[in-house]
Amino acid sequence: MVSAQTSPFVVSQAGTMVEYRESFQMVPFMANGYGYEEPAELAMGGFDGTAVTASAEIGYEGFDADGPGLWQETQPMGQARMDFQAETSHSNAFLGDGVWVFGGFDGTYTLASTEVFVASEETWQPGPDMLSPRTNHRTAQLGDGRILITGGFDGVQETASCEVFDPLTQEFTAVASMNIGRASHTLTDLGGGLYLAAGGFNAAAGFQLASCEVYDANANTWTEVDPLPIPVDNHAATLVSLSTQLPDAVMVTGGRVYNPTLNLFEGVATGAALDLIDMTWTPFDMAFPHSYHLSAHVDPAAPELFVMGGADQTGIGVEMTYGSTEWLMGTETQVWSLPPAITQNRQRAAGCASGTWIHPCYTVCGGDAAMEGTCFTVCPETSSVEEQNGEMQDVWVYPNPSLGQSVLVTSDGAHQQGWTLLDDQGRKVREGRGAALHTEGLPSGLYFVSVRGHTPHRVVVR
Repeated sequence: MVSAQTSPFVVSQAGTMVEYRESFQMVPFMANGYGYEEPAELAMGGFDGTAVTASAEIGYEGFDADGPGLWQETQPMGQARMDFQAETSHSNAFLGDGVWVFGGFDGTYTLASTEVFVASEETWQPGPDMLSPRTNHRTAQLGDGRILITGGFDGVQETASCEVFDPLTQEFTAVASMNIGRASHTLTDLGGGLYLAAGGFNAAAGFQLASCEVYDANANTWTEVDPLPIPVDNHAATLVSLSTQLPDAVMVTGGRVYNPTLNLFEGVATGAALDLIDMTWTPFDMAFPHSYHLSAHVDPAAPELFVMGGADQTGIGVEMTYGSTEWLMGTETQVWSLPPAITQNRQRAAGCASGTWIHPCYTVCGGDAAMEGTCFTVCPETSSVEEQNGEMQDVWVYPNPSLGQSVLVTSDGAHQQGWTLLDDQGRKVREGRGAALHTEGLPSGLYFVSVRGHTPHRVVVR
């Protein structure tokens, strides 16, 4: 007999950083600890509560390799910067493995400068300037080891320009520009040389953006796709790629919108799933508002998505309020247990993959309201009841429990032809077709969604 799990993740406290940081970057790399290489994280730059900093530190994971237990200072960057981007490079024959940083803001100016952390020496070396200054831009690694750099604020306006950096030659090359300038957007690797830029900020275009476009690295083209259901910036996007027969999806959660009545920015308690087959978005409801937050998918066998709380109300002269961490895409019939307090009341934090390929985890640091630089690590819990029983899932509803709007996906697309929602007595209460599963107005309790050719799937309505 298999007992149901009560939480989709194991969350544990990791070592506290030497310094408090927000709006910084953290990346995984292999560090030389006591004469041997071990998994580690490099945290660098950001805002320390008083000023923009150039300091850097290494978090060593040790033998357990699931998250940093000990942080130690290392050589600082040559330039103080926040709201920059960082990428681990494995393709430079001259410098070996290194961490490249691109642009950012030094407290006065938007930066075009770059530099590289040489892991074997624990030293920083200056790199070439980007073709354009950028802050709040986004980067992604291409399949050949080069790095795609998109948009951002160039010191005058939000830019549509993009460029590619080759760590081997240390040269920047201009590539096709996006269809609209955007900063504080998301950039998601879809596989096959395709990259999704979603939402973001553009003051001249009405602030928050709903527009989305896909970069084809093979053709060097940007193509507009279905826009987000609502315009947002400072949201999170994660590709959920499963080892089951279910299709991949991009999950966008939260984001920031402007409330003119209160003259402040608010996080939204909604998200949207992108169907990578027809490139359309389906909105869903979340339990809490989120902006300046993080999300992560850590278990390829299960669809649960970790969403850090982030901020709700923000603005100049506004007392900040926070959202709460939640688990999305649950498959159990019970409500997940509450996340640990260590995940709460933080925004503009940094997160990155940690652990090993056998035991993948995700570590989040900084941005905590107490300004202590605390960290926590999220690792997968045991697989869901259905997966423990060895059954391959071919229907998913997420979020589940449903808060009003959920997304329905089937392995063969049968939901596009129609579905029926039944109560726990087998009586039809709702029907429809497509990915949008609406449960608003229904009494709380257990339901079943029936799709032709599939076993009825349990849905909990809150």
